[in-house]
Amino acid sequence: MSMPELTRTTIDKAFDKEALLPNSGIYILAYMGKVIYVGKATRVAERLRSHCATVATKNLAVDDWLQMMEWDYVNVRLDILEVPSNVTDEFSWLKETEAACIHKFSPLMNDQLNV
Repeated sequence: MSMPELTRTTIDKAFDKEALLPNSGIYILAYMGKVIYVGKATRVAERLRSHCATVATKNLAVDDWLQMMEWDYVNVRLDILEVPSNVTDEFSWLKETEAACIHKFSPLMNDQLNV
């Protein structure tokens, strides 16, 4: 199996028209050298937009944190591991890779998944 491509940027640049975010993959949010959150999405840009939107009905810690950090988006690092083209079961790859990243980085806001 091939290694996933890595896209690295910051949240402030993630939604620029020139930004080419992978469609599907694992996204990792970090701040000041610490991984804050690891997530998976089949539509990464849409998922990130939903995290950053100021929607009062959401009650996810990462959403609240990103909204609070809006003033410092330039320092919120975003890494995206794109699903390799030779993967036949995208859902399994996303689930397994997300769990492995959570286990490796122990992000502050992923307490719902005990790996």
